[in-house]
Amino acid sequence: MNSIDDRIRAILNEETRDIDLLDQQSVAADLAQVWQGKYRLLWRLAAVKWLFAVVLGIVSIYQFFQQESVMAMIAWSCLLVLCGITLATIYVLFWISVSRDATQQALKQLELQVALLLASQANGDSDNLTALQGTRTEKQP
Repeated sequence: MNSIDDRIRAILNEETRDIDLLDQQSVAADLAQVWQGKYRLLWRLAAVKWLFAVVLGIVSIYQFFQQESVMAMIAWSCLLVLCGITLATIYVLFWISVSRDATQQALKQLELQVALLLASQANGDSDNLTALQGTRTEKQP
């Protein structure tokens, strides 16, 4: 049982020299990937909503300090709270989307490693990287 574990470790160590699993994208590249993805129109609409909420929040702060009645102050402060909730919601949804893309990338790298391991076990050698290089999908710009 120990010899097969050693063989698996040796194959994985050899293959990871050719395929760097720790090659992570920068944060800027992850953020740009969200804007170029499948739901780019929805994210553009979310950006417009975000901008509108920021402007409305600034106006609410200004109007809050200009009011003399307590009722008007409460109304403007409630609007400011709603703007804050909107901003927080957009940030959370955006972060979830970035996290989901990173998880999908990690799963694809894991699938490639498993395919390489299975192919090397089936052929009895540990140099199948060139045979499976065509199956690796590169990210489209």
